[in-house]
Amino acid sequence: MPPIGTVRIPPQKLMRPMRRLLAGDREGDPMFDRRRWRDVIASLTLMCTAIGWIACATPSADEEARIRARRAVSHLNLGIGHLQSGRSALALREFLTAESLDARNPRIQYALGEAYMAREKLEEAELHFLKALNIHPEFHDAQLSLSALLIVLERYEEAADLCQGLVDEPTFPEPWAALANRGWAEFKLGRRAEGRRSLELAQEYR
Repeated sequence: MPPIGTVRIPPQKLMRPMRRLLAGDREGDPMFDRRRWRDVIASLTLMCTAIGWIACATPSADEEARIRARRAVSHLNLGIGHLQSGRSALALREFLTAESLDARNPRIQYALGEAYMAREKLEEAELHFLKALNIHPEFHDAQLSLSALLIVLERYEEAADLCQGLVDEPTFPEPWAALANRGWAEFKLGRRAEGRRSLELAQEYR
């Protein structure tokens, strides 16, 4: 059986009468019958129509990618609703489904990090925050969440440096959040004066 989308034309039925007709050897040719030729043309028309129909019905690679991306966003949105309602296990299931459809979406990787962090699976959370940032290095929400995770992991210097980058970024809309995280990391590092100043600045920004 030919593959789907392939039309196989029996050469003994179609190719030979076409060759004879093109050669001009029509008269007296038992293979040349007007009714039969009309049937051949009709069959070819149906076959061409079928090929075109199959081609239209089969999405291109780009269209297939767009369909998968839309499905991924649907699962992402469902997961966000679960996570906001405290159902982290259901959220994680939706986010993993979304990832299987579109792993290059940084929002999906970020959401996975949040879900794993909610379930206290910190190594997995860090992995997905880093994946999000690898895809989109200027993803501010992922940077902020990663800074909070680093504080939980007691990697205070890394957290403070990451927060400083956010504070220095003029397009970051919540510098007070980065300052608060930086202040907490500085307190944990024993830099109390710096930590106090960071928290004071956070209050001023708010």
